Amino acid sequence: MRIYEHPKSKKIYVDFHVDGVRKRKSTGLEFTKENYELVKKEIVPTLEKSIASGTFELQDKVKSVLFDQYALSTVEKYRHDRTAQVSRDIHNIIHHDFIPFFKSKPISAITSNDIVELKNSMLDKTTASTVKNKLLKLRFIFQEAVMDGIIQTNPFEKVRLPKVKKKQLNPFSKDEIEMILGVASHKFGVFFKVACFTGMRTGELLALRWSNIDFNSKTIDVIQTKSKGIVGYTKNDSSFRTIEMLWIVYDTLKEYSEHKTSEYVFVNKNNKPYYSSDNFNIVLDTILKKLKLEKRTIYNTRHTFASIMLNNGEDIMWVSKILGHASANTTLNNYAYFISSDKKERAPFLKNWHITGTPTKKINSK
Repeated sequence: MRIYEHPKSKKIYVDFHVDGVRKRKSTGLEFTKENYELVKKEIVPTLEKSIASGTFELQDKVKSVLFDQYALSTVEKYRHDRTAQVSRDIHNIIHHDFIPFFKSKPISAITSNDIVELKNSMLDKTTASTVKNKLLKLRFIFQEAVMDGIIQTNPFEKVRLPKVKKKQLNPFSKDEIEMILGVASHKFGVFFKVACFTGMRTGELLALRWSNIDFNSKTIDVIQTKSKGIVGYTKNDSSFRTIEMLWIVYDTLKEYSEHKTSEYVFVNKNNKPYYSSDNFNIVLDTILKKLKLEKRTIYNTRHTFASIMLNNGEDIMWVSKILGHASANTTLNNYAYFISSDKKERAPFLKNWHITGTPTKKINSK
């Protein structure tokens, strides 16, 4: 499968064969380094999968395919590649935001101006971050439409995503952790402490089972996550990981395991797994108000782990692996501010090096 720039349109095209028939498809994207990587990492794998599964259709699509029908069909098409929660969230966005705006308009009739109008209407109601997240789902729908031959060009390519100001992370400090644990109930204290010193996402903790914990090897297998009552596998390959338990986590969970009443580690008073993190956020909010500390959510425990580890000189590759990031670049982009900037002497080993052969003559250049 070859990716190339069309000499006239300057768009990115994909050249491939299906059942011995050569096909050339426009992605509708301008040929830039960023778009090339997007096609290589997202569009080509999707295309290869559809060809391998026999779902790629060679015949031209009817140009009157309606947006609402096609958008919902993409959710169904990829439901096995996403967690149930992600599929449900995308389904809700399509029903709540996209269909009321585009209605039953043919997808081929939707223009860049239509998308800009949608973007502005959403920005009037919610944050730029939320709008950007939703528009990325819409962009994917149009990319699929291009690959399926329903439209020739992607109207989204001329639309700028909203600029999102980077949020200032506000992790808990060591003193704040001690203050919170000093007034917390035993059950909340265990959850809070484990969250702060594993860096696990809140949903991953809600889905954690005792069978995922190995006290002999002092490790935790992070396999599933939970959101709004739905348990599914972690969001990507890097999130599926085995993390080592620091001593504070090991001691806490070992003691807590002596009183377990369920296959799940964290359960409510009825010994049922929590539906969501709402209960923990309510308890945390009450504690923070009592201690007159700044309001934060339970998810800040993840930022707390990263900030404490990096600020105390732990290796960024190790921290990235524990957090389940796809690469250390993600960790660096999010937490560079917390990396220790001590003034220690650099490369002290060079003092023991004896390098001879220092140049004494100038090299004349002609």
